Amino acid sequence: MAIFVRNILIDLDEVSPGLMRVSASMKDVVHDIRLTLFATFPEYEIKDVDLQMNETPEKNCPLFKELIGRIRGLKIGRGFNSQIRKLFRGAEGCPTVTGLLTVAAPLVINISWFIEKRKLGLSDSEYLDLKRKMMKDKCIAFSSMNSEIDEEVTNGERAIYRDCNKCPSADIGNEAIRKVILKLETIAEKYKIPQQSIDDIKDDIKDLLEREK
Repeated sequence: MAIFVRNILIDLDEVSPGLMRVSASMKDVVHDIRLTLFATFPEYEIKDVDLQMNETPEKNCPLFKELIGRIRGLKIGRGFNSQIRKLFRGAEGCPTVTGLLTVAAPLVINISWFIEKRKLGLSDSEYLDLKRKMMKDKCIAFSSMNSEIDEEVTNGERAIYRDCNKCPSADIGNEAIRKVILKLETIAEKYKIPQQSIDDIKDDIKDLLEREK
């Protein structure tokens, strides 16, 4: 019989085009905590955060709610965990909440791939290429040392993709727009065009499409 059980539940959705909400709840015999982030994509910038600490083991634990706002403006990506450790260390830290944060935040990136797949009309092979490019050498599954790579989308990924049909930005784009954006990526890589310039062009294309609806 277990003497201690901790349950963590994470749920995500797109609350408006390009803005993801991720909520992480943790419960055990001494904790009842819910952390909610709002982050943009594809920039992956944290715009807002809310922390509810309904039950804690110590009276002073809820003081951490006054500090969690420091993560506003941070970008989720390489070095994110290191930034979190620097912001919340020692007497101004809470390992329980920061641990929850570092588990939940990266899911914004993972789930945004499926929204982009739907929005741009990517084929399975194009989606897999995008995933490999984004994750190359960031974990053992995508190590450049691996001799074999996944050639098919999993059933779980297909289920997430189907649910992304409900997202606000899911219907942005069509076949022509998809081809233009993919071509832009190729041109940017070939001629070393700054990514910000390409992103601005993409935004202009999407704005034009929205006005045509």
